[in-house]
Amino acid sequence: MIATPAKIVPDVMEECGRAHVKGVIIVSAGFKETGPEGKALEQRITEAAKKYNIRVIGPNCIGIIRPGLKLNANLFG
Repeated sequence: MIATPAKIVPDVMEECGRAHVKGVIIVSAGFKETGPEGKALEQRITEAAKKYNIRVIGPNCIGIIRPGLKLNANLFG
């Protein structure tokens, strides 16, 4: 789960890729909805996801809950 300022998320994605992380949930906001700079950040996330084959939920996501797996990965805990 990535919950950092938007400007840091692409670097975190690169770190995740180098660490062989297979999937991320990005709860951070401040991407294409904020204009050209945010759109460029989102493009960098997409590029890292493709480069390292990382599945992505988000950005601007509040998380996921999967009761069958006893997984509760959301902002409200």
